[in-house]
Amino acid sequence: MAEAASGALRRTLNLGRPDEVYNAIVDAHRDLSDEQCRAFDAGLILLLANHVGDAIVIGEALAGPPPPPGGGGSGVGSVSKDEAERGMAVMSEKFKALGEQVYVDAEKVKESNKVL
Repeated sequence: MAEAASGALRRTLNLGRPDEVYNAIVDAHRDLSDEQCRAFDAGLILLLANHVGDAIVIGEALAGPPPPPGGGGSGVGSVSKDEAERGMAVMSEKFKALGEQVYVDAEKVKESNKVL
């Protein structure tokens, strides 16, 4: 158990291969139901929170990202749960329509955004 909390959540990139980590997370969710995804995410969060071992850092992360420069929202909670779920559903459908690939042709993305 950690002796003392130190705070200061790192907000700069700290991964040597961020794309590989992102792809591994996406792959870990492949073929899981929504309920299984939530359970997997909860377990992963708890495992990583234990690894961090700093209640202040974890609290900072739970508070969400800082607002963007010049305002424009308050980070987590700046939209309703329903709005967030609708947005995620739209993104999920677009992801499926683009072949469920993380990296896609930019022109295809532009074309799919025209309908929004």
